[in-house]
Parts: sequence; structure tokens; C-alpha cells
Amino acid sequence: MTTSTFNLQLSQQQIFAQSALKDLNPSLVWKWFSVICSIPHPSYADQALADYIYEWGLSQAHLEVAKDEIGNVLLRKQASANCHHYPTICIQAHCDMVPQAAAHKEHNFHTDPIVPRIIQDNVYATDTTLGADNGIGLACALALLEDNSFEHGAIEVLCTRNEEVTMEGVIHLRDNWLQVSYLINTDTMQWGQMNVGCADGYDIDFTRKFPITKIEENDAIFLITVQGLRGGHSGLDIDKKHENALRILQEVLSKLGESTPFKLISLSGGQARNAIIRQAQAYLSVDNPDEIKEVLEQIIKQIKITYSHETNLNFSLCQVSTSGYTNALDYSNSLQALNFIACLPNGVLEYSSKYKAVKTSLSVGKFSLEDGEFKYQILLRSSEEDILSKTYEELKELSSQHDFTCQLMANYACWSPQENQLSQLAIKLYEQQEQQKLKLSVVHCGFECGYILQHYPQMQLISLGPEISFAHSPQEHVVIDTVTKFYTLLQRIISQLHTLTPN
Repeated sequence: MTTSTFNLQLSQQQIFAQSALKDLNPSLVWKWFSVICSIPHPSYADQALADYIYEWGLSQAHLEVAKDEIGNVLLRKQASANCHHYPTICIQAHCDMVPQAAAHKEHNFHTDPIVPRIIQDNVYATDTTLGADNGIGLACALALLEDNSFEHGAIEVLCTRNEEVTMEGVIHLRDNWLQVSYLINTDTMQWGQMNVGCADGYDIDFTRKFPITKIEENDAIFLITVQGLRGGHSGLDIDKKHENALRILQEVLSKLGESTPFKLISLSGGQARNAIIRQAQAYLSVDNPDEIKEVLEQIIKQIKITYSHETNLNFSLCQVSTSGYTNALDYSNSLQALNFIACLPNGVLEYSSKYKAVKTSLSVGKFSLEDGEFKYQILLRSSEEDILSKTYEELKELSSQHDFTCQLMANYACWSPQENQLSQLAIKLYEQQEQQKLKLSVVHCGFECGYILQHYPQMQLISLGPEISFAHSPQEHVVIDTVTKFYTLLQRIISQLHTLTPN
């Protein structure tokens, strides 16, 4: 990106002036969030946003800015007058967002901006994920670099890459790059809660090559679609009874298979490993279309009763042209594929009595069956490493029994629970500000803090943020007044850092 300082500033103001958020306060925060929304930044393609922030930093005379080999950006603002003895703090956020669009929405996350809108007291996108996870935290961090309304020591802002998929930004973070003893991660999504630890996670793929058979010339082809589910974050929402579309589809097809033979042509669903699947579909080959349709309609009627808490659950059943469909799994292998889905655990596996939160869970995020190639992608999480490794070994044994291959694709660092001077200061200032207790939590999802501590083991970390609901889904929204409260709390913590005893 090559643009002059003048055009860069003008562009920001123009974007904000045209945004639905232009009248919200703090204006610096919402200006930055409007700019972030205007720059496509899905996972694996967040470089443009990181580059924009870097170029903006270079254009600001009061900032120091650097970029590392992986594309992380570090900006540093000097202390305000008479505060040079205050400790330096780092505010950290990630650049990427989970790209999810509503079923009816055509949206190219690599080229199209996110279009925010206000509904009552919340900010939503327009039929896509909003990217408040972690865009609103990033906006607050960048606003602090322009905000001269409060006293502060030096402030560093660390913008990391690809947190939602590989965490490559923090994995490859330079040692000795950050010149701080304190760091606030802004990725918490519950206002009134401070995270002091996080779960470890394993990305696991199950695969199997099934033999295929020819579809008979007189067979009919049906498309079954499950849609309208709430979806959400596969860690934070895993205990909220947000149903998984694949499991419902599997249940429908398994019940069908109890009485009526069919051949499974394909299965598909899910867009991100760390999101609960909202929509899934299957193509079937059948030799008795009238009977199949009648049986399926009865099964679907019962399934809707079972999952009545999913108020927008919807099924689509239609016969399609046979053109282009030549191969399928035979009846026996179709049932084997469905049986494997049914046998794998899904959802909460264990709760923590100490933190009254989920300890261990498993969620399928993406799956496909095409030309006999079955691929099933899950995210296994636990706040205890020994439970994680034990469960993984059990999954390997289960997959072997079903002739599936089980492969560990990636694992994420655990952030062991820690309470320190920074957390005590945050508790004190939050309770003064809000006149209520601040809840401490070990969050059931991957946080970058675990990797940051590997590079900076003596650092004191906490994680805070405003209220965000339905992250990783098109229903994602952030509660407006909690953004103000969160930003105010950040300012107060930074202003009071000098009261802490040096490490």
C-alpha cells in the first residue's frame, strides 16, 4: 500500500462519515472499527489489514512502528508528559476474522467489505460475521494510540496474524521484541468476565476412501438440506445447545436407512473448524423416489419436534436432475459413513467444577464426502493437557475401528490459569467502575496468550473485552455500551499501572 499521509487520513474520515456507526462514541474506537470493516481481512488473507495498520503507523510522527517476518505489526506510543516513569504495557489483538455468510448471502470475504449496521443497542454486520472478534479489540487498541485524553506510560500495540486458524502470528513472535512486563489481550467476548487462562486445542482430521459404485440409470437423485441453525463459536457456545447441522443430517439419514435403502453421493457442510455448523446437505441416489419422499417427510417432522429449541431449523427436500451424477457409495458403505459420524462424541465432554465452565469438548467444523473421499474435521479442546492427549488416543482407537485414518493437524498452547498484580489491578478498577464483581474465567477456546507466554514467560497477562454474542456466525453482534465501558477500563488500567510493584 502506497498512499500519502493526507489521503490516508482523508480516507479514514470518509469511511467513518459514510458508516452507520458515525454517531457512536468513543468516536476514535468506532472510526477505527469502521476502517477495519472496510478492509477485507478473513483468515489466511488478513495481510491487507496488517499492511494498512503498518503504513498508517509510519505516517504518524508520534509512533514507532515495526513489522516482523510473519507480518505481525508492533506500534509504540511514547508516554505522555510527566509519565515517563510509568510502566509500559502492550495491548494485543489479532487482525483476522472468521468468514461466515448467511445461506442467502453472496459475499466474497476477499474483496467485499463488512457492512455494519445498528439494531437496537447492538452492532451487527449485514448477513455476515461482523468481525468484532477481534476487530473491536483491535479498534480499541489503535484508538489508544491517537487518544491524548488520559495520562499513560508508553503503550505498545501488537497486531497479530491468522489467530483464528493457525495462530502463526504468535507462534512465530520474535523473542525480545516486546519491551513490556504487562499485556492485555482484547479477545475476551464477555463483558464482566476476565480470562486468566485458556484451553489447549487439537485440530484433528478423520479421512477414509470408500469404494464407489455406479448409479443406476433409472435412479432418482434427491438433495436434502438442513439449514437455519444458530451456529456460533465452537468453544464459547458449545454448552448453549446450539445444534450442529451435520449431526441432525446424520440423524435424518440414519433413520431413513433403517427402513429404506439409498446410496450416498455426497455430503458437505461447515466453513470453519472453530464454528458450529449451521447448514449441511446430502445428495442421495434412490430407486423408489415416491416412498423415499414420504418416509423422509415423516422423519423430518419428528426431528423438528426433537430440536424445537432451534426455532429457525429448516429442511429442504427436492428431487434434482440426474445429469452429472455417476457414482455413489453403496447402501452398506453409506450406513458405515453415517455410523462413524454418530459414534464420534460431539459437544461438551466434561465440566470444570472449580471454574463452573466447560473443561473438555469436541466439535466438528467442516466435513465433505465426494467421489468416495470422506473428510471430517474437528476441534478438540481441554484446559488440561493430559485429558486432551488421552481423548485423542481414544479417538484414534475409535477411528481405527471404523477404518478411518486419524491425523493431528495442529495443536494450540494452553494458558495455565494465573492471577497476578495486573489481574488484581483490573479487578479493583472494574469493580470501582461497574459496582459489581468481575468474574475470573478459564475460557474454553484457544487464546494467543499461551504462545505469548512461551516467548515471554515472565510477562503478566490478562484478557478482557466487550460483550460479543454469536461470534463466528452471521448473527454475531457487539453490545454498544460495553465497548464504551471496556475502552474506559483500558484507559484506567493503563493510567494506574504505576501503582504496581515492579517485577
